[in-house]
Amino acid sequence: MISNSQPLPLQSSSSPVPPLLVELVSSVNGYTIFVTDLTLIWSEKLHRDAVLQRALDEETPIDPSEDGNQFQILLDKIREALKTSLGLLPELHRLQERQLVLRVASSLPPPLRALKWHFRLSPIDSTRLATELWIPLLSQCAHEARRAKS
Repeated sequence: MISNSQPLPLQSSSSPVPPLLVELVSSVNGYTIFVTDLTLIWSEKLHRDAVLQRALDEETPIDPSEDGNQFQILLDKIREALKTSLGLLPELHRLQERQLVLRVASSLPPPLRALKWHFRLSPIDSTRLATELWIPLLSQCAHEARRAKS
């Protein structure tokens, strides 16, 4: 997760939010998103059918069920929205317990309205925290240390 993570710019909120990193891994089969503050990782994994259903539920201006190209365009626009496209900053909201909702938006060419997408993130367990965050991070640090010595 760490190697392709990027800072997640957020709209300012009334409660302080620690710096977060985000990574979106996508394919023709769906996506997995990870958000971390380096102590916890929240994630959401949606398979293709669930992405199609959410696009329908959220009435997105891009219809990913049309064909594979539209599905990829939807995922590309979602990825773009995580990088703050045209001043539209992602918003983070806390749900029950430790669950989070990340709302993103991306401008589309006229006459289409902006694409809005909601990620529903749940914390991952400590074993997965180690395999997704700490082990790759420590491996990357060890690799960098070996490279610096040579």
